[in-house]
Amino acid sequence: MYYSLTFGNAMNAWDDLTFGTKNTWDDWKLIPSSPPMVPPPEPNINLVDIPGRSAGPIDLSTYPFGRMTYKRITGSWTFLRDTTHKTMRTEMYEEIRSWLHGRFTKVRLEEDPNHYFQGRFLVGAPQNSAGPTQITITYDLEPRRYNNDDTVDTTWVRTDPTEYRTPADLPDSLAVATTAETAQIITMFET
Repeated sequence: MYYSLTFGNAMNAWDDLTFGTKNTWDDWKLIPSSPPMVPPPEPNINLVDIPGRSAGPIDLSTYPFGRMTYKRITGSWTFLRDTTHKTMRTEMYEEIRSWLHGRFTKVRLEEDPNHYFQGRFLVGAPQNSAGPTQITITYDLEPRRYNNDDTVDTTWVRTDPTEYRTPADLPDSLAVATTAETAQIITMFET
């Protein structure tokens, strides 16, 4: 058994693995060139230089939510077609493309069956070289890992930037402390 990924429609429950899902090994006999992983998201760092300020830039990375937000996770996985099975025929490639290309769906790593990610996927053209056929799947994922019950796994990334829409929505424990200097800077951004 190889490391594999299971893709599923964002509307389907993960309980039903035979309907509405495809597995890179079980269904397409694709072997990853390296074990697939999803890196942690990069934080949105927002440093503002203020002319005349001698203390360096002001870090507004947690404004207005009171906590760090993260960028989308982008990358790709390269797979090889198992040569003991049929070669990468047009039908197989078209099935993979029709299932994934441009679609927003869920993906679950085989070695992490209790969690999934969701995002948009693109399928590259198959590359036939001297060895097995290669196919690359590019991803653009939301910056959070979900538990199978559709809740956000807060141990992986401690944020949900959509939870708080404005500073007024922040609970008192997360309120942003302002000084006269930061209030003036915030006012400059709001106008």
